[in-house]
Amino acid sequence: RHDGYVARITADGQWDWFSRFSSSDTVTYNSNGARDSGLHVEAYPDGSALVVAQYGEPLYGSSASIDLETDEGTVTLSSGSEEREMLVGRVHANGTWDWVASIDGDQYPSYPQVTIASDESAYIYANLYGSSWGESNDLDFLSAPGGSDIQFSSVEETGQAFLVSKISDEGHWQWVQEEEVGTNDIKA
Repeated sequence: RHDGYVARITADGQWDWFSRFSSSDTVTYNSNGARDSGLHVEAYPDGSALVVAQYGEPLYGSSASIDLETDEGTVTLSSGSEEREMLVGRVHANGTWDWVASIDGDQYPSYPQVTIASDESAYIYANLYGSSWGESNDLDFLSAPGGSDIQFSSVEETGQAFLVSKISDEGHWQWVQEEEVGTNDIKA
């Protein structure tokens, strides 16, 4: 089992708090269950943080889900067989989740980076690789409660792209764009 963690250390190097997130999956194969891990954390001036993490990737026909307690109630995120999904969430300075959004689909945005803007919205950058298995290249950007979702068709089969998205300080996706590697064309 591979769990993800978010933690805060005080200025003098002491542990302030840590929070674990863990998917439950329906099948475990060779002791490998769903794989959860933090990928990027960016701090806000008030001590809260934006967390980008992966969850899921269950094996062999199983499914996985993760429940997170937020200010809006319990948010359940689900992952299909052999899919890694991304969660994007804001954690308060005390370690509780403010909101959670996600990126779901057959593709997986890898090596994500985050830049927080002065209005506390955030830009998320990632590499994206087309599906070499002939599967859909669609991604669903699912907003926190109260926001609109974005359905996005990405690069062609076996293509590569650089993905840029913007999310508001309330967890609502604003827009998504990509540029395919080796071209000057921008898709939105």
